[in-house]
Amino acid sequence: MHRLLLTIAAVVISAQVFAPAAAPVPDGNVVDAELDRLVSEFINQYRLNEYSFSFAYYNTVTGETYLYNEHKLMLAASIYKLPLALYYYDRIEDGSANLDRSYAGHSLENALRLSLQYSDNEAALAMFNSIGRFADYTNALLEYMAVPAEERGLRTFNDNRYSALEVLNILKHLYNNSDKYPDAIEHLKAASPGTYFKRYVFDYEIAQKYGFLFSEEDRPVIANAAGIVYTPTPYLLAVFTSGKGGEVVSRLNEMLCEYTVKKHTRAIVVYIPWKIDQPM
Repeated sequence: MHRLLLTIAAVVISAQVFAPAAAPVPDGNVVDAELDRLVSEFINQYRLNEYSFSFAYYNTVTGETYLYNEHKLMLAASIYKLPLALYYYDRIEDGSANLDRSYAGHSLENALRLSLQYSDNEAALAMFNSIGRFADYTNALLEYMAVPAEERGLRTFNDNRYSALEVLNILKHLYNNSDKYPDAIEHLKAASPGTYFKRYVFDYEIAQKYGFLFSEEDRPVIANAAGIVYTPTPYLLAVFTSGKGGEVVSRLNEMLCEYTVKKHTRAIVVYIPWKIDQPM
């Protein structure tokens, strides 16, 4: 159900870590006993299971990866606004976006900011509904998710559900192409201060997008988050929960941040800054 892959594409020198780009995902399984223990204790503490919880963690420098229930499609809520924004930023870059068009009364540039920083539903839905061919958009999503071309016909988008692994690959695309999406990253860094990944982690910048839904009884039904945590070895994290509330999301990131900093800030790492070419 869960596993950890670990690689060090590096030469250890001394007392801190440099992290300009994401390392490739390695082959093979090397289970880190400490992280495995921490995750198991966390799952037991919050009474989580394969129906209520999934997450995907990736260290962009070491390639260390921990996946739990990563293929389960779970209701994404506003997480969908992240790949939607990447789609539009790419259309702006290739010149096919209509910059004069109004999206819920906003310019495209402002609609993207509102969607990412404030999770504005009207702006996001206006952008979504303005896409001419839904097939073009879904094909773009599959590229961000690193779904191989031969497998794309097997993935359908009948509703707003994603897996933690798919969202992790979207985050990898964003991180590996940070120079293409500087505005997106700045909006995500400004989003949701003091909540989700930022609730218990204060010492590092975090670029995050949340997804949240309440029931008619005003109880949390869906609490999700995805983002980049800029520790000395930045890591990517996608978390989906059902019926558990935002505390699980916040505490998981707190635990993973403490683990990452403790484990990976003991040495300067010199490595070839490869990008991620293959999905997991």
